[in-house]
This record gives sequence, C-alpha cells and structure tokens, in this order.
Amino acid sequence: MLPPLAGLDRATAEAELKGLGLRSTAATVTVGRLPALQVLTTDPGAGTEVPAGATVVLRVSDGRAPVPAVAGLARADAEQLLRDLHFTKVTVFSEQDGTKPLNQALRTDPPAGTVVSLDAPVTLWFAIRPVIR
Repeated sequence: MLPPLAGLDRATAEAELKGLGLRSTAATVTVGRLPALQVLTTDPGAGTEVPAGATVVLRVSDGRAPVPAVAGLARADAEQLLRDLHFTKVTVFSEQDGTKPLNQALRTDPPAGTVVSLDAPVTLWFAIRPVIR
C-alpha cells in the first residue's frame, strides 16, 4: 500500500519509495506557497495498492509563485500577504505620493502576476507624504 508522501521533500519521498521496492519519477508544478521540491500529491494516490517495481509519479512544487497584487492595501497588510505566501526576500521602500493614503502599497517589483522563485527578491513600494520645502 502506498504511504502518504505529501509534504515530504522529494529526496525523502524517493528514498521511502525505493525502500518499498518502488520506482519514482517527478513532475514539477507551480503552485506557490510551498518550498521547492516539496511533494504535493502522488499518482497513484496514498493508500493505493501498488505492485513491486511499479513507478509512482511524485508531483512536486517548483518553488515558484505569482507575485500577488498588493496595490491599494495597507503597507502592513501587503507585507503580511507576501510573508504568508512564503516570499523570503522582501524589501520595502517608500515613495513620496501626495495622491495616495499614507502607507498605502503602491506596487511591487517584479509586478503583480509575475511568477518568480519564492526566494527571489521582491520589492514593495508604499506611499509617504511629499516633503514640502
């Protein structure tokens, strides 16, 4: 019977399958929120009877996700969203903007919707009041 492998890293799952006399192959999937090479699902699924020597497909995360749309959110909410989605290298910069509320998120670089590695740099820009001289 195939054990549950979801949540394991690819190497651990492959070792477990090998120990059961099974072979494996991997297919990567962009799903976001998961570290690279974490097992999402298997085919056949956990609990399925599989004959010795059978090949199990491991669907693993490629460690990438689309940058979320944060423009219009409060700075704290935008930062929290990026953290919740497991982006690990977030830098925050302010920009003078007299047309937007103080601390409103303006944009990200790379732009929203761009698929990047979870450890790629993401810059969050937020509004501050213009300096009047």
